[in-house]
Amino acid sequence: MAESTMSSTNKFQQGVEIRSTDSDFNEGIQAAVDYRGDVTLIMKDGRVVEGFMFNSYNNSLELFPKNSPQKASVPVSDVSCIQFSGKDEAMGKSWEDYAKKKAAHQNQNREVLV
Repeated sequence: MAESTMSSTNKFQQGVEIRSTDSDFNEGIQAAVDYRGDVTLIMKDGRVVEGFMFNSYNNSLELFPKNSPQKASVPVSDVSCIQFSGKDEAMGKSWEDYAKKKAAHQNQNREVLV
């Protein structure tokens, strides 16, 4: 199971684009929701919506558009292409790395107190 998650993470990263006609478009939608950076949606009517996608349900994509405090809902059927356009802030970072750094920091603080 973890292997397929890793392949999706590596497959859909900054600079990657997936079209609605691609066989793995639904996988790309889920990857966009999991992505920790902005995505750019190219709509079938030519509009462009850029922002942070946080949910996908009932054939709609929910995102916080860049430069807007309001969330937006976009029908999947209106999307021609999803571009992984922003930097994924979590790329290369794992929970294990965080836990090790935190433990090292706590140990360092204990040594200072002793």
